[in-house]
Amino acid sequence: MAKVDFPTSPTNGQQIIANGIIYTYDSVKGVWRDVANSVNVNSANPPADPKIGQIWFNTASAVLYVYYNDGSSSQWVSVSGPAGAAASGVVPTSATSPSNASNGDLWFDTTDATLNFYYNDGSSSQWVSVSGPAGPAGPAGADGASGSPNSYANLAAFPSSGNTVGDFGFATDTKAVYVWDGAEWDRIYTDTNAVPEWTTAPPTSADLAIDGTATNQTVVASDPEGFPIEYSYDTNPSNQSQATISQSSNAFTITPSTADSDAGSFTLRYKANDGLHSTSKSTIYTLEFTTPMNVSTAGSGSRMDINANSTTGALDISAKVNSTETLGSAYVPTTGLKLGKYYIEINITSALTSPSNTLMFGIGDLAMAQAGTLGYNTGGNVGISFYANTPRFYPHSGTNSSLSAIDDGNPHTLMWAYDTTAARVWFGVDGTWDTSTNTGGAPGTGAGIDISGVNFNTGLTFIFGSANSTGSATGQFVSGVGQTLTYTVPTGFKAY
Repeated sequence: MAKVDFPTSPTNGQQIIANGIIYTYDSVKGVWRDVANSVNVNSANPPADPKIGQIWFNTASAVLYVYYNDGSSSQWVSVSGPAGAAASGVVPTSATSPSNASNGDLWFDTTDATLNFYYNDGSSSQWVSVSGPAGPAGPAGADGASGSPNSYANLAAFPSSGNTVGDFGFATDTKAVYVWDGAEWDRIYTDTNAVPEWTTAPPTSADLAIDGTATNQTVVASDPEGFPIEYSYDTNPSNQSQATISQSSNAFTITPSTADSDAGSFTLRYKANDGLHSTSKSTIYTLEFTTPMNVSTAGSGSRMDINANSTTGALDISAKVNSTETLGSAYVPTTGLKLGKYYIEINITSALTSPSNTLMFGIGDLAMAQAGTLGYNTGGNVGISFYANTPRFYPHSGTNSSLSAIDDGNPHTLMWAYDTTAARVWFGVDGTWDTSTNTGGAPGTGAGIDISGVNFNTGLTFIFGSANSTGSATGQFVSGVGQTLTYTVPTGFKAY
């Protein structure tokens, strides 16, 4: 092969022919390029159908080869050894040619993937391309196998074991895609997810039955996008003793304890989840055991009897008076009432039609004088009494009630509600609450009767009394413990 003599000052695009190879000058790179004899320098295998003089750079061994014909055969001949450990054995790679190059140096141009050789032809030195730029991209390969997820009827049908993290599943009922996170199936959302909404919410508070009867509570929530709802619950405290709780989907059963030692309150939080967001509602459940009301052995007169009814648990009242006894001389107080907000009924089963002043009922503190005035203003202590014949209240100077008299010989139900925090009492007869000035209104909303003069520190008592006329009356004090009340307990109050 004859020596190649390149021009000293070539112009861009200038061509020369040497040894049957056409070289074209690239003034941007300062390189003579053999465009026809390109080589894939990124190949570990020699180019197919090579031409004499073609160069191949073996990327597997970092060895440069030339295709050579010795007169009898053609073969690839190594023109450089494999790259060594030293830096001098490394072909520089850059977008611009190296400075201070020496004859025989190699340079790989990263901008067009060509290999260049620094050559001195005896009169000038220049970079000569020994490979052309990378060829066009080959055709796209065939598509891979389908990666569509398995389909299931609903989320409940998805497998809970044998899954691999990243597995997908499709629920046909909700048209939703889920991914397995290693522990559970997570729904994949493509839009903003709305929080579930309650359509049947639990109450904010409820009392549990003291006889162990379960409370059944059904809650219902819906998802605006139609996703299925899963229900759950928790309690505060988590180890509540007042009741045990069981659940079947959105139906909950709260079974109370019957042990007095388990009395108290706890919060049950109902939760609804659509697979992404949760919403909750809480109910405060209270278990309170009330001891049936007892009567004191203290009393005045021989005509007033109050005894516990062994069948109903109520207190039977029997008042028998004669003309020798004075007003209020026959009375019996109860033991201390519970403080708080309570409702009481007194059923009058028979009463005198005449003369008047048959029965009186009062409420006051234990330190109050329990004679004559029966809840009147006595010694600075203020209580309230209700006269059955001509309804009026004391200590409001005998303020008349809007209620009808109950001395007509017919059965009647007296309704009492008291709130020791607000220091108020409300009266009613046969389902109607008193609405008279300064004394009336329904419990909790009406003004009620002021009993702020009652000393609650000493205890609250209910007083039964008879009057100074001949006759008799009987009745029953109903506390609501294991008994049937005639009327509905006012909102916010409890049956005593």
